[in-house]
This record gives sequence, structure tokens and C-alpha cells, in this order.
Amino acid sequence: MSSERILVTGGAGFIGSRLVGSLIEKGYQVLILDNLHQQVHGVSPNLQLTAPLVNADVRDRSAIDKILKEFKPSIVIHLAAETGTGQSADMPARYADVNIMGTAHLIEAMRATPFPPRRVILAATRAVYGEGLVL
Repeated sequence: MSSERILVTGGAGFIGSRLVGSLIEKGYQVLILDNLHQQVHGVSPNLQLTAPLVNADVRDRSAIDKILKEFKPSIVIHLAAETGTGQSADMPARYADVNIMGTAHLIEAMRATPFPPRRVILAATRAVYGEGLVL
């Protein structure tokens, strides 16, 4: 059993849940932070998670502070984000708030904790692939 403690933001999503399952299989201690947004999880999520879940938003600094203080992750894998390239054009302030400010709150909290993670892994956006071929 590994002594590594890993926080996965967005860990209940499509990519995050599979990553969490793989980390658990390898013996890591994992905690999930996810807001269970309806667009991703539906109205009544039927979650089959393999790790404990903190149902909170990545912008919730007090929730992040509490997780860092109590769980003391050595690694943070940051996947939490608003998704939907098209919707980001319709709601740019919301997407910027979650994707930029949420990440900023996470970084500030990690800098302020007495036991900062030794490694942070940030996911890239799927937007780099574009929307597909337009004819």
C-alpha cells in the first residue's frame, strides 16, 4: 500500500473517475473533490466511485483549505473544470470563473497550507482539439 495521498479535483467525471480507479488499484490513497455539476453527472447522479468524495466546488476556498489541512495530499491532480467548448462562448464569465479562478483558489490554498503537496498535475483542455472538421 502506497503512502501517497492524492487529491483529484473533478474526480467524479468521465476522465477523473477512471483515473481514480486506476490510482486505487495501484494502492494510492485518493480523495475526490467534485461539485457533481448536472451537465456532467445528470439530475440524479448514479455514482460508482472507488474513493471518498467531497461534494464541493473548486472555487470554494474553505472546502479546499479543509481538504488540504485534513487529508494532506502529497499530489494534487487538477481536472475540475467547466466543460463544453460551445457553451463557453455563451457563458464566458462562468467558464473563466470556474476554470481560471477555481485553479487560482486551489494554487493559493496549496501555497498557504503548512503541508503543501510536492507535485501538482494540471490537465490540458480538450478545446485544443477543436470542434472537428467544418465543411
